[in-house]
Amino acid sequence: MKYGVKVIFSDGREIDENEVFDTYEEAYEYGLQISSTDSLGGEIFSMSNPGDYPFEETDSEIEVYEIYY
Repeated sequence: MKYGVKVIFSDGREIDENEVFDTYEEAYEYGLQISSTDSLGGEIFSMSNPGDYPFEETDSEIEVYEIYY
């Protein structure tokens, strides 16, 4: 069995890059990486130009799902 991951943000955005993982743990860790990278990117944009890129921290939910072949 293989696993996929989707990250759902509190602002309604969803990220599912259609990556396939061998274990649940690998998929979950990748979801954590996506979530933290998205937050860091928003913070950096805001620091560079707060007027154009206001930073609002969003919560995220990581959903790991099974992929059947």
